[in-house]
Amino acid sequence: MGLRGETVVWSDLMYPGLDGRVVVEARFHLEQYVGEIERALAEHDGTGTPPEPVEQARAVVAVRRAKGA
Repeated sequence: MGLRGETVVWSDLMYPGLDGRVVVEARFHLEQYVGEIERALAEHDGTGTPPEPVEQARAVVAVRRAKGA
């Protein structure tokens, strides 16, 4: 997994796509990725409150946007 700008990139994957071809890379917008992690973790612990690492990741997104990265 890596980060290119505001895109999270998962590479070296090997699973079948909807069209039957092998998927080797998946890309997610950073804000969407962090949001899904936040949702899953909040659902898992039952509090509905995002954990501190998610808040830190949201701060990174805000700083990158402010810098125009």
